[in-house]
This record gives sequence, C-alpha cells and structure tokens, in this order.
Amino acid sequence: MPSKINHLSSVEVEINVEVSWDDISKDLDRTYQELARTSKIKGFRPGKAPKHVLKQVYGKKVMEQVSANMVEAGILSAVSEHNLAPVAPASVEPPTIEHGKALKFTAKLEVQPEIEKVDISGLKANKPSVKISAKQVNDELEQLRARQADLVATDEKHKAKSGDIVTLDYAVALEGVPRQDLSTQNRAVELGGAGLLPEIETGIEGMRINESKDIELSFADDHGDEELRGKKATCSVTIKQIQQKQLPELDDEFAKDCGEFETLKALKDDIKKQLEHRAEHKAESELQESLIDALIAKNPIDVPPSLVNQQHQAMLRDFIGFYQSIGANAPLSEEIVKDMQPKAERKVRTALLFRALLKQEKIEVSDKELENKLAEIAERSAKHIAKVKAELGAEKLESLRSQLFEDKLLEFLKEKATITESKATKSQENVDE
Repeated sequence: MPSKINHLSSVEVEINVEVSWDDISKDLDRTYQELARTSKIKGFRPGKAPKHVLKQVYGKKVMEQVSANMVEAGILSAVSEHNLAPVAPASVEPPTIEHGKALKFTAKLEVQPEIEKVDISGLKANKPSVKISAKQVNDELEQLRARQADLVATDEKHKAKSGDIVTLDYAVALEGVPRQDLSTQNRAVELGGAGLLPEIETGIEGMRINESKDIELSFADDHGDEELRGKKATCSVTIKQIQQKQLPELDDEFAKDCGEFETLKALKDDIKKQLEHRAEHKAESELQESLIDALIAKNPIDVPPSLVNQQHQAMLRDFIGFYQSIGANAPLSEEIVKDMQPKAERKVRTALLFRALLKQEKIEVSDKELENKLAEIAERSAKHIAKVKAELGAEKLESLRSQLFEDKLLEFLKEKATITESKATKSQENVDE
C-alpha cells in the first residue's frame, strides 16, 4: 500500500496512506464469504444467503469493518516501509469507503526518536567521598545502646521530658465532634521521637502520671488527610505511666550481648565496616545518577508523551502498591502526583538513550553471565539454581537480564567519564581516636 510520512516532530509522524479499490474489493469479498458461512438469516439455510441479502442486513457493519481492516493494514505497511518504531496506537479518523474509489486516510503516530549517535565524550560525574568518622560510629553505638536499654518506671513526682517513654490515653474531638477513629488507649510513645504531633508533644512535656490535659490542635490547610485540612481539634490526654531508659554500660559485656563480639573494640570495628558498606552503596548510587544526568545533558532528545504517561502510571501503581503492602493508605496528593511527572520523563529519556547506546557500543549480556548472576542469587538464598529460575519465571528472568545490561552500561560509562570525588563534610571528617 503506497504511503508517505511527514515528521511533525522527532517523536510524532503523520502517515498518509492510499489503499486501492482492488484491495478493498478483495477484503469486502472475503468478509462477505465469511459472513455467509456464519450468519443466520431467516428464510435461508446457513451459508446460503445471497450476497445482496447480506448487504441489506450487514452492509453498514461490513463497510466499517473493512475500513478498519484497511486502516490497520495501511498503518502496519507504512510502519514496515519507513522503519518506524511506534510507542502507542495511531490516532486516525475512520475513513468511509466509496464504491470504486481508493481509500485515503491520514494517521498520526507517536514513535521513538531516531538517535543516530549517543555522545559520551567529556562526560563528568561526581561520587561522594566515603569516609566514616569516629562520631558516626559512636552515634550508631549509642542507638544500639538505646535499643538495649531497660525501661524503669518513674514515680508520680517525675515530669515527662524528652527521651521518656510515656503511656497515655487520648480522645480527639474534631470541630467539637468526638472521633473514635482518631482516639486511642494505652499508647506508648517516646517523647522527642517524632511519634506525636508537635502540639501534643509540647503539651505533654511537664505532665505527671495520672494527670490529664486538653490540648488544642490546628491542622494545616495542606495536611495529608484532606478531611483534616484547616480544621481545629481538641486532644484530651491522660498520662498513665512514664518510664525512663536505663542505658547499659559501654564495655566488653555489652559487646557480647550485641552478638559474637569479645570486646567493645570488635563491636566498633564491625559497626564501622557496616557503615562503610552502606556509605559505599549510597555513593555508588549517587555516582550512577550523576552519570545519567551527564548523559542526558550531553544528549538532549524529545520523549514520546505516551511513554512518559505509561511510566508515570507505573510509578503511581508502585507507590500505591508499596503502601498497600504495609497495610496503609498511600498519601497520594496532587503535589506527589505532579512531582512524579518529571521523574517519569527522566526514566523514559534514560531508557531511550541506554537502548541506543547498547546498540551503538555493541554491549551484550551472554547466557553465561545470566547463569552466573542466577548462581549468586541461589547462593544468597540457599536454594538450588533450578528452583531460583522456576520462582523467577520468564518475565523476571528477562528483567534480570535487562538489569545486567544496565549494570554493564553504567560500568562502561564510568570508564569513559571523568569522575570527581566530593570532599567530606565536617560530619564525615575522620576524627578517629
């Protein structure tokens, strides 16, 4: 089928197609033959209704069906002829068939941009410095110490302060209306631990056991819960118990209680090693993002809106799914939805550049490399490799291969880029004793 294309932009083309009457006539004949075999028309045996009767009964539907067939065939032919890469169904106004005349129609089609060459010259990226200080180790040690602390009940004279574990009852009235769903009993919370609204925490400080107080609240106009926005509430609080943490001594016995450590020094060394591992992982992630930013800046391309929309919807589904997995409602505000849009666009732009670069640099992932990765997963999960394959399934195996492609590509970019290590901040400076 003859066709011409007009590039409206790098991601949208206009297709002009002409279908000959001969092709239309053949498809009409095929459609009526199939209809004659399957239709049931009163007064005729199956398959025996003459064509003129079929035209009277089904003529309009047949014309519409054949028109749709010709449009689909014409677009597929044009896509093949002009080597297009569609990313969404074509937009086309269904044409009307006229007896004896060629069928002409125009369709708009979103396509992947043609990336002739990905420029990787002069890429610059940044990797944060990985330096763990004695302060970071001690801070982690103090957190571990706090988790190992015993809770000791205070007397009735003690006033609640930051760091105390307070057990309380509270009843909430929203705009004067009691709300059981916002009220609770016997809730234990650490003051200063961000477990309560700031107004409630401020009101609780200084209270004693068995003391009650009404605390006034004002919810912000942009509060995450739409029902609470801009409203006032009263929280009636009663303190039932106050406990204080009794921290263990930082000595070798404490280290032994924390695991297979003979000395406090061994525990500190292990903490430092774990912090270094986490910091290195975070620094590597930031380096990868920096490389991607540099690649995008070096290679400005348009992205098909349909792909961005698909990615945006996928990100929203993942966001909602995460909160559902922990039994919570996703805080899906307009701001969050809006903020995801540029991130979705960046993901699409990255994927298009990566695909072009993989082809340009002939980067491949062999079956052996995939097997090695599966073996690593099997070893970590203490499962047979065959079981790992079966559990992953075809779709996730392909996703794993895609991840290996991305890993190899990022390693390739690291080799080509000039990487600068950022200086450590004051909190990261090494002050080891």
